Amino acid sequence: MSNYTSADRLYEILNRLLGAGPSGDAHAVFRSVFDLPDSESREVIYKYLMKTIDLSSTLKKTSKTLGGRIAGRFEPHIEKIQEALLSIKLENTNSSLNLFWHKLSDRAAMEVLSIFAGYIADNNIEKDIKQEELEAIQQEIDNLIQTIENSAIDASLRTSLIANLKSMEKSIQEYGFFGILPVSDIIQKTTGQVVLESLQTEQTEESKGIIQSVLELMRNFNTIVSYGANSQVLLTGIATVIPMLSDKVQL
Repeated sequence: MSNYTSADRLYEILNRLLGAGPSGDAHAVFRSVFDLPDSESREVIYKYLMKTIDLSSTLKKTSKTLGGRIAGRFEPHIEKIQEALLSIKLENTNSSLNLFWHKLSDRAAMEVLSIFAGYIADNNIEKDIKQEELEAIQQEIDNLIQTIENSAIDASLRTSLIANLKSMEKSIQEYGFFGILPVSDIIQKTTGQVVLESLQTEQTEESKGIIQSVLELMRNFNTIVSYGANSQVLLTGIATVIPMLSDKVQL
């Protein structure tokens, strides 16, 4: 859907949780929202709850980056949303949503979240990524993982690179649930981790080449998730850091 933002996605998740009522079962709602099988474990459901909380944190960070009245108006409400999400008790399916529902039942925070979603869409802060772009990046990641698995580089570096690439791949697979902001967030985190690990490991020509390929992939991915001048408010950091880090690992 065009202009369907990360804030819209958070709103949808919260709205479905609220729709279950104070006596609703959070397990059932999360399984429905994230297309999980009925047999899915509580641990997996908990991971998706944490990812939803992470999405709210990313949106809060976005509001801070935008600053001014946007941050001042939105932050108190996102904090209320986070508090509500943290109150969900997955160990008790009969009343898992009771506190959550009461904290957000006046829908004031939901209304502000909807307004924020509209602001993000109207100002072209997020890009809607085409499915073919996502599939192309996923294929590149898979190819790079295979190259790393077949390489003779240091075992700890191999493990770290593969883990970070799989984190990127997971964020792509969950784009439909959480939107683009968590994707850009994971690019920044994984880039830092890749470079830190590479600087702590003795380099060979093969490992230098592989690290360069990983950083280049991240830079290309960052280009895809960027959107015009407005997105630079959110993504300038990673756009400038990756080339600098690439130079460092060449030393």
